[in-house]
Amino acid sequence: MPDNDLENVIQNIDDDSFEVDDVNTLIMASVSDIENICEDKGLEPDYIIESAIERATDQVSDYKNLFDSISTKWLGLEVIQGGGVPYELKIRCAQFMGNYSNEFGIDEIKLKKLAESDNWTDRLVCGWIIRDNNSSFAKEIKAQLENDKFQDDNGFFLVRESIGIHEDDA
Repeated sequence: MPDNDLENVIQNIDDDSFEVDDVNTLIMASVSDIENICEDKGLEPDYIIESAIERATDQVSDYKNLFDSISTKWLGLEVIQGGGVPYELKIRCAQFMGNYSNEFGIDEIKLKKLAESDNWTDRLVCGWIIRDNNSSFAKEIKAQLENDKFQDDNGFFLVRESIGIHEDDA
């Protein structure tokens, strides 16, 4: 049964004993299926999904097939069971997309469009792409993002943090 497979995958991720296939299965599963299984097991769905995306981020070349799902379904997720806006999940997606773009390439025109977008998640992704880049182009974009006004519900400036600026540093 597919639900049984997903249930095993979720348990493996919770146990921190998961493989490439487990990450692929979870990321491609429906949000509601993950939420329902996590609820039955007393687990937080956002934590399980974040763990899978973190693994994908650390080994992006093994998970390049997940880019579309992570960049659309998961980055675009507006609410998750038991949470509200899944800000941490969006950060994990942006980190994955940053590593992916750094490994497989992104042109400056696309980066500039992300940095100028009205959508805060586009700017977040842009920040994670350029975070460790010190080229003059990246420095120009960092200068633009360092004053980004977006705050999460806890008052954290997530776009600023994506380029390494923490309010505690000020």
